[in-house]
Amino acid sequence: MARVPGKIGYPLIGDESYEFYKDYHAYISKKFEHYGNIFCSRFLNKPTVFIGTHMGVRQLLNSQSNDLEMGYKSFMDHIFSDNILFASDFEAENLRRDLISIFSPQCLENCEEASFATEICQTVFLDLDASTAKETAEAISKLTTSHWHGLISVPVNLRLPGIKQSGYSKAIDAKNQLLKWIKDRLKTSIKGFPLRMKETFDEESAASHLLLFSTSLVPKAISSLICSFLLQATAEENFFEKISDQKVFDAFIKEIYRYYPPILGGRRIAKKDLIIDGYRIPENHSIVYLTHSANRDQMIFENGNTFNYERWLGDKDKPCIFTFGTSRRNCIGIKMVSIILETTCKLLLKEFTWTSNAVNDFQYKPLPISRPVDGYKCRFIPKGTI
Repeated sequence: MARVPGKIGYPLIGDESYEFYKDYHAYISKKFEHYGNIFCSRFLNKPTVFIGTHMGVRQLLNSQSNDLEMGYKSFMDHIFSDNILFASDFEAENLRRDLISIFSPQCLENCEEASFATEICQTVFLDLDASTAKETAEAISKLTTSHWHGLISVPVNLRLPGIKQSGYSKAIDAKNQLLKWIKDRLKTSIKGFPLRMKETFDEESAASHLLLFSTSLVPKAISSLICSFLLQATAEENFFEKISDQKVFDAFIKEIYRYYPPILGGRRIAKKDLIIDGYRIPENHSIVYLTHSANRDQMIFENGNTFNYERWLGDKDKPCIFTFGTSRRNCIGIKMVSIILETTCKLLLKEFTWTSNAVNDFQYKPLPISRPVDGYKCRFIPKGTI
């Protein structure tokens, strides 16, 4: 089997994390051009293999062996506490079985009036109605924002007299306050998602998972998809006439998932030597799989770097996309996110048409959640008005 092309580099001096985070698209494009869509480098000071082919990502995510671990615990554990992201495959199977039974459309029955992604997540996961508990909802939102910044901060818990508290330190404080509030919420819950979590898990596990589901990661991902829908709609000719067809609507949403994944990829760690897409990945190497690249692989998707919802119309076999992962470690909230996105988009289509200042090739900030760059605006026009 072939050796993965690229250069690992020496510890610290050979690390390329800064280049990756400074300009993701430039970094990945340069590596792909030089080495192909699978390459190795030193990332987060670890020997790392980047996988950007559809075949490679599919093989990695569909692996049924226990030769991989998730790879998130080492740098996210202090921010989130134990949850399904950090569980072994065996532990995750049990957690998934219980969580999937809780993640149902019925969880959304109380969020019809929630107008933003953050409010929706607070309503669903915390049974917190922002319209009747405004101050509490605002306080929780501020804490989740501080917590979120810990994901993109240098992991140093700095507390020195006269020196501003580090973002990571603020995130740890926010996590502890959120967990305390969530545990208190669980004790008094009599309905909805918190009650079902309380009935299914012990206090620590229930609180840790509610922290994961309700913090900024989920609402930011949902917001990213909604923004992509709004902007791409204005780039399509005769969009508002065509989208009334349910098949076109479904295809358009599917193409949004393919072309604009809110999370660009994920991590694994090789517990032994592996073969992925013809390359040997050595034991203990980190693996970063690139959803964004795999979803646009030209070997699988004709004109993969072009948004074209018509690729999903018709009866021919359709290739899989990896926006929500796949196989036994895929996102457990796929149906819930889909319902939220589709319901929101249909409500907007029912009440408005809109225009934007975006052009066909609008720019995105890829990390930590992919979203349009600042400056794009939509003008909503209520239906029935001129």
